[in-house]
Amino acid sequence: INAEYMGIFFNSERETIMEAEDKIFSVDLGSKTVIHDAQFDYYGKRIATGCSDGTIKIFDCNAGEEGKPMQTSLIKAHTGPVWQTVWAHPRFGNILCSCGYDRRIAVWKMVKPNEWDRVKEFECHKSSINCLALAPWEYGLVILAGSSDGNVSIINHANDRWEITQFLAHKPGVTCVSWGPSTPFLSGEIDPLEADNSEEKKEEEIGPMRFATGGCDGLVKHWVYDSSSKQFHEEVVSKRVGWIKDVAYAQYNTTGLCLPSEYFGTSSKFDTIAVCGEDKSIIVMKRNKDMWEERIVATSKAPGNKLSWSVDGYMLSVAFADGLVEVFQESEPGKWESVSTLNNGIQKGAPEEKKTQSLLITTLNLSLIHISEPTRPRLISYAVFCLKKK
Repeated sequence: INAEYMGIFFNSERETIMEAEDKIFSVDLGSKTVIHDAQFDYYGKRIATGCSDGTIKIFDCNAGEEGKPMQTSLIKAHTGPVWQTVWAHPRFGNILCSCGYDRRIAVWKMVKPNEWDRVKEFECHKSSINCLALAPWEYGLVILAGSSDGNVSIINHANDRWEITQFLAHKPGVTCVSWGPSTPFLSGEIDPLEADNSEEKKEEEIGPMRFATGGCDGLVKHWVYDSSSKQFHEEVVSKRVGWIKDVAYAQYNTTGLCLPSEYFGTSSKFDTIAVCGEDKSIIVMKRNKDMWEERIVATSKAPGNKLSWSVDGYMLSVAFADGLVEVFQESEPGKWESVSTLNNGIQKGAPEEKKTQSLLITTLNLSLIHISEPTRPRLISYAVFCLKKK
């Protein structure tokens, strides 16, 4: 992968293009390193990138002149490529986690403005650590990592101690992981919008820890923590042809909502997992009581590389290997429609009433390998793309 382009968008001149208040800002990074990942922080104000030279670069989206993005930090993080970065919830402070080819997981903390120290490092796998995710903040500071050795690690920080749990998930290798929301199991029987969101009910209504994994064996597995046995129990929820490239658990939470009810799709009422892989299909699985129902969202000419839910579970964005970015919306239960398409700098929307906000991109023969959004619920969504040359 030669991904020299980080975003909001990167073009062939290694410039980042940001749309804000109908203005396009461009910043020349002057970097020739390959960018494997880019993630917004909780508030969408900073971006952390994982690079092939083992560094993490952090950008402030409004620190430059006239509100342009500007690099504020450079962290020498790993001895090999950094595959993924992930920000912790603000309640834990300025914490950033990373994983890489060097088989290490690193935890970083900002000790001074734009100065980061490594506070903890884990070398608990025998092969490359490919994916990383942090649990919803209600469970505490909990790291989930997947490795090419087939194992997943759950690293929990509590009472100033780190505890590591590791078990085999996908024997040929783990390619992707995604945490489920902190709500109880959603099966469509109770509308989350009508739930009691008081602080008194919060602890009572928190659901069991659960997450989804995908692997080189073509399996998608769902894992649920059993407090009595203190173990995670697995369930194979889908089998595809070829590698699973990404899984994305819809992160719907009943606390801190700021959107009217019409903004929430039916995905908000179910435990919902989206899957993409080498079989070139995008599927969405919803938990209906004790069963998982599978629906095909779309099939394409190229495999899907990365998935991202909007924070309200209303839309699903897909980054395809041929440079296509497509946004899908569930117009009615089980029926998905494409509402926006972006391909090589040209955006095509659905009918006028369903068009999303226009995005400008100038890319030449580029392939999308990453897409993400900040986790704070708000009306405006952001996305980060990493692109590669063909």
